[in-house]
Amino acid sequence: MTQKSYCNNCGSSNTLEDSFCSECGAPLNQGKPTTGEAKTITNRRVNHSKPIKKIIGSICVGLLVVAAGVTAVVIYHNEQTQSQETTAHEKFLSSQASQEKKQISSSLSDYKKLQNLAIDSVDKAFNTKSSADISSAQDVISKLRKSDQAALSQRLKNLTDQISKEDDQTISSSSSSSKTNPQTSSLLSGYSDDQIEFARVTEAIVAYYKYTYQPISISVTKNEANHQVLPFDSSIVIPQESVTLSFSSDNTMAGTTTITYTSNHNGSINFYHEPNHYQDDRYLSDPDWVRQQSQEMLNDMTTIVIPTSFDDKASLIISKIQIN
Repeated sequence: MTQKSYCNNCGSSNTLEDSFCSECGAPLNQGKPTTGEAKTITNRRVNHSKPIKKIIGSICVGLLVVAAGVTAVVIYHNEQTQSQETTAHEKFLSSQASQEKKQISSSLSDYKKLQNLAIDSVDKAFNTKSSADISSAQDVISKLRKSDQAALSQRLKNLTDQISKEDDQTISSSSSSSKTNPQTSSLLSGYSDDQIEFARVTEAIVAYYKYTYQPISISVTKNEANHQVLPFDSSIVIPQESVTLSFSSDNTMAGTTTITYTSNHNGSINFYHEPNHYQDDRYLSDPDWVRQQSQEMLNDMTTIVIPTSFDDKASLIISKIQIN
């Protein structure tokens, strides 16, 4: 009978020629087990050997290194992306600022040209003393800022006063030289100061808007102080006395112009153009909007000189004025 050797580690039997257990690989002690009986064999989990543990440890370390590398790459990419976005945003802001600067420069240049045009228009009116040139100069002046209008408006007033004075002298000289055929001292003689003012203002407005017609009807209403700019409760009011003047080319809404003006008592007026209708629902439903609209109309009033050089035309329409 062949002798067997038993493993002290797992109890399995091996031949005497085996130096290591065929089951668990442990070194064998030759001979029988000291207990005299074979050990009961139980299933046990074989532990990893040291080489396998080293391999696993190396793999784990490698994975950590790879994870760290990926993290570093992601962080670098994010930083580069953020840097690029910051650079692009800075370039955008710089470009926008440059465009705004160019726009401001262009706007200032355009306004300077407008100022020069206004000056040239006034100079031309002084040279020609033409009603058309005076009206054209007033139109250009009205497009300037309020602070820039005063001096040029005063020059035009001086011109119209000079023309009026020369006309009166001419009429007076002609009247005194002919006793048998006396002439009136003015084309508008026989009418009240108010009628003359309203006729002159009408002709000045017709010239300002470059209308090619003469009104067939004129209506005037004198307003007391605190007259509403718009006929609604929430409207801003005009603190001083004013006049609402309406004239028409054909007595239709489309052919009617209505303005409200205040006198500067120096031969000029401030006026705003009134709407021909009030169909917008906000006039009745939005008091804040009405207040804003009326304030803007009051702020944007236009100043024009009322010349006497239109008296020949004013004399043809003065009889059509109806004062309410």
